[in-house]
Amino acid sequence: MPDKIVSLSSSFKQGWEAFKANPGPAILGTLVYSLIVGVGQNIPVFGLLFVLLAAAPLAGGFALLQLNLVNRKNPQVGDIFQGFNKYGQFMGAYWLLMAVFVASAIPALLCISLGAFLENTASNTVSALIVSAGVLASIVIYICLLFKWIFAMIIIADDWHEGSVITAFKKSNLLTEGRRVQLFWIFAVLSLFIFAGAFALLVGVLITAPIAGCAIVSIYNDLKASASGQKSV
Repeated sequence: MPDKIVSLSSSFKQGWEAFKANPGPAILGTLVYSLIVGVGQNIPVFGLLFVLLAAAPLAGGFALLQLNLVNRKNPQVGDIFQGFNKYGQFMGAYWLLMAVFVASAIPALLCISLGAFLENTASNTVSALIVSAGVLASIVIYICLLFKWIFAMIIIADDWHEGSVITAFKKSNLLTEGRRVQLFWIFAVLSLFIFAGAFALLVGVLITAPIAGCAIVSIYNDLKASASGQKSV
């Protein structure tokens, strides 16, 4: 696949056009989703259950809303709750991604333990270097694995996974192969764009977040179209 398929400017433009076509569902959907997640995960005791049992299908429903915004398929705020229709699939993807996070933390945990063990027998500098190396290794491993499967939830929302969570991960791996560094920088810029909106009294994020989300879906659409040998949506 030629490098020109993935473009920050093109995806941002498509994200803006999708937002501009349906600003109401984009803004209200982002607000409703943010409020539910923000309140749900911060309720004492219940918050943990919310994260474990409801966060994944809600994230899947939010991905569906963004897909419908980009593809002009009658986006509705209620799309957020459609993720519960694929509850098992979104939960499976969520737990696989969580497993990746836990696995990637192993080098950091080992080096922290080794650093603590050597603290009394080696210099503080050596101990600090070991810990730093472990943390850095974990971060690099996590980013590399994350960007292999960054589109898994979107693929499930898009029904391109043939009912299998593993297929969703395999297709995400296919779409991102050879492009993970490029995608990392694009996602980093889009993340900064979202944070910029948050500084505008938090109101701006209701505009920047859906535009960035639609830009990510646009990248997915372009890569999917290329992988399928079809014209982009």
